[in-house]
Amino acid sequence: MRNLSDSITIETGPHLLLSTSIVLGMETPFQEIINTNIVPSEEQCDNIRVFLARPCSILAKLDVEIERIRELLDTTVQKRDELDQFIASHTALLSPMRRIPDDILQLIFLETLPEHRNTALDAREGPLLLASVCHHWRVLAFSTPQLWSRMHLIVPLASTAVNPAIEKLDLKAAFVSELQCWLERGAIVPLNIDTHKYHERILFVHPDEVIAPVIAENATSSYLSALLAVSNRWRNVRFSCHLSLADIEALLKLTANDVPQLEHFELSSFSVPSGGNRDLQLKLLSTPSLRSIAFYGLFADIPRTVQWQNLVELHLQLDHLFDDGPLSFLSQCTSLERLSIVLPSTPTGMHPQSTFEDVVLPSLTALVLCLGPHWQANGITRPNLFDDDTITALLGAMGHIKCLSIPTLALTSDEVVAFLRMVPLLERLRLVEEPTPDDQEYAYEHHRDGRLLRHLILLRGSEVICPLLQHLEWTSINALSDDLLLQFIRSRTLPLVASYPGTAQLASFSAHFNREQLLDVSDQLADAISRGFQLDLTYLLSSGPPRSLKYSPLQGTEHDPEAIWISAQPRERFRPLAPSKYR
Repeated sequence: MRNLSDSITIETGPHLLLSTSIVLGMETPFQEIINTNIVPSEEQCDNIRVFLARPCSILAKLDVEIERIRELLDTTVQKRDELDQFIASHTALLSPMRRIPDDILQLIFLETLPEHRNTALDAREGPLLLASVCHHWRVLAFSTPQLWSRMHLIVPLASTAVNPAIEKLDLKAAFVSELQCWLERGAIVPLNIDTHKYHERILFVHPDEVIAPVIAENATSSYLSALLAVSNRWRNVRFSCHLSLADIEALLKLTANDVPQLEHFELSSFSVPSGGNRDLQLKLLSTPSLRSIAFYGLFADIPRTVQWQNLVELHLQLDHLFDDGPLSFLSQCTSLERLSIVLPSTPTGMHPQSTFEDVVLPSLTALVLCLGPHWQANGITRPNLFDDDTITALLGAMGHIKCLSIPTLALTSDEVVAFLRMVPLLERLRLVEEPTPDDQEYAYEHHRDGRLLRHLILLRGSEVICPLLQHLEWTSINALSDDLLLQFIRSRTLPLVASYPGTAQLASFSAHFNREQLLDVSDQLADAISRGFQLDLTYLLSSGPPRSLKYSPLQGTEHDPEAIWISAQPRERFRPLAPSKYR
């Protein structure tokens, strides 16, 4: 039999509010049957009820006391929170952030903008996000024109509605209105603009497979009219959307005097109906300030008004070539530092070697070559525009190249390795597509060879290919395994690379896979990443059947809500690398 007593004393605050000693004798006359399976008699049941009367009364009092204490605790917590908020509101006045001068805060604002692209007209980033923090920040953001001078524009369709419940909402008009607000807030600051036409994107459809026909519109697009009104502020302008005939005519009217600050101009492919005006010389490109051009279209439409000797960067993606002096203007580009050329096939009578025979580019440091069919599905044969001898001649004369992008789709792994041996000073490399297996003729729809990296893995007693390689980027991978990729990176990073004197440590690797992820490579390389190694791998999500994607001003950015990729959606997923990537 147990003889226990509980003494409960309750105090709150500095003063004794309750001092009650409850002594409960724990002796029980039912010790022999308690906590057993014995069935008590009727008499024992009556005795148990009588015995529990006092404990039940005490329990009820304790429940009441607990509720009182809880209410007291809630009241105390509420008072504490109110006092804490009162103190915090005053402490905030002492925050160093409040004493940062406006000019310094404006510089901080500028550092919040996207690093590698322009700012989308969306409330979730850029100046619109800053302006939502507080009144002071809003006023300061609105008075900082540099925040509003970099725009990533997704031009919506006129019939697109934000919400089906809102009938006939003119999203295009709202977009133009927002664009005009940004242009006004940007004051006289030079503009960096890239425009993309919104399309109801369908997964796995390549946007550049077919040149979209020119839209027959009688009036210049309202968004382009707004941009033309401030053409004197253009600095870096990119039209990645297909323009209407009226839009093209409006651009043709611009002269060099209209764009005195223009440094970079990019125009995507367009087509003109047969019999239409082919005099598409963009007079605005004769401005002496121009330093960079990217052109996607027909050879006949290449702007001829450019002061080629001023260019430091040139990117050409041509859909058709003609016999009349192909690329003869290259010999005038004596200041060129970065060159990218994408050619589809050999025109009649053209000899590849003679095309570059008299071209001397003494300042060239980055070369991008895409010299064969691009994104065609049927009837493809091995391209002959730039055969092995031509590439050998090019690279042999440019052994000082430190940055190189080269298509591997029409080459075998051994051929790619042979070309890489010709550029021993290479520091940055971009591989476009994957090589063709040795036993297979070139055809896009065939399997790819995923073994190329085996030749670049560091092995004792073997030749080190590209010993100075620090940055490697690879696009559109299908066959390369995650295991082989892991072996390559480990061999080129610490601690293994330290065993190969004269071999640089790989600093970054990025790749876009057209398949699902099979191995968490980043987890396996946690140590290398902690030491500064940069890894950017993008894998295709399992997305099911094709589906339409909604309009978003963030389309094409890493924050695209409809992206079909794990991690950031690749910039320029389907377009060859522009040489500016290798600055």
